[in-house]
Amino acid sequence: MSLTILYIIALLAYSVSQIDQNQTEVKDFEEANARYAELVEKLKADVTSVDFDELRRVYVRTEYYAPYATTERNDTANMNEGMNEEDWEKCLEHATRILSYSYISLDAHYGAMICSRNNNDTTTGNFHESVLDGLIESIWTSGDGKSPETAFFCTSLQERWAFLGMFGLVYNVKELEVHDGLYYDVVHVTNPADSSQFKLYFDVTTPLRRGRR
Repeated sequence: MSLTILYIIALLAYSVSQIDQNQTEVKDFEEANARYAELVEKLKADVTSVDFDELRRVYVRTEYYAPYATTERNDTANMNEGMNEEDWEKCLEHATRILSYSYISLDAHYGAMICSRNNNDTTTGNFHESVLDGLIESIWTSGDGKSPETAFFCTSLQERWAFLGMFGLVYNVKELEVHDGLYYDVVHVTNPADSSQFKLYFDVTTPLRRGRR
């Protein structure tokens, strides 16, 4: 058998395997997208009806999940600009935009909470506060951040910065560590309240693996 024929056979085999893999990924996305949409609708109807840990872990399996995209970062900057300018409509516009593709965004729910209340919509502000509390609690209960084994489950760098910022912790430096094939950001922080310094472990395996695809 000639080398050309062998090459063609190998190429066809590779193509078939890629098609199978792509079909599997599409199916996985479709299932995750459907479950995510279902959870978001349930959450909007009743904030107590959803497991926030499931919501976050389902979201990272959807096609909407893009941990290294700049879209959320830019929308958050515009949202914060609206808050600083006390332009509540502008703030809400960008918060709503973020939530349209990432309903697990800490920044967006915080912005929507603040700006809704300042826009005389206390009910909506209270709703976003409840969602924000649920998302933060989901991170806290995913570990204690003291070791790789008990690291906080992190969906993105944006989420991590928001999480630290909401507790007033000041970022100093971080290191990336690998343990048993999993990736961890070790973040050194300072608590301004008492000047204490400590480190927190965040499991960043999920965003790193999605970002490398």
